[in-house]
Amino acid sequence: MTGFEWQVLPTDMLYAYYGGLAIKPAYDLSGATPVGYGYPGSPPTINRSLQEATLGLHHSFWKSPNLGSIALMTQASYLTRTPFEVPAAPQNAHLTMAFATLRLTLP
Repeated sequence: MTGFEWQVLPTDMLYAYYGGLAIKPAYDLSGATPVGYGYPGSPPTINRSLQEATLGLHHSFWKSPNLGSIALMTQASYLTRTPFEVPAAPQNAHLTMAFATLRLTLP
């Protein structure tokens, strides 16, 4: 995972992160049931790779040391998943997500 956070203005922080996971096939076929990851005929629920990129903005509308703060947080993420075995097309899945949060933080 890697990323950065940048305080653009005293009230605005921009952030971006990227994370990924890749799994090499490792399995044992000596028993009655295959054990491990990526064996021939493995179910499509076993992931070969996952990757996600996120971009967000945190905006503080108001801040007081005695009363707390009010902030709006927005975020957009893109996720891709690739399993080891897929019986039919498509070979991977993609998801785009968006989030918005209005937060009141008490002191």
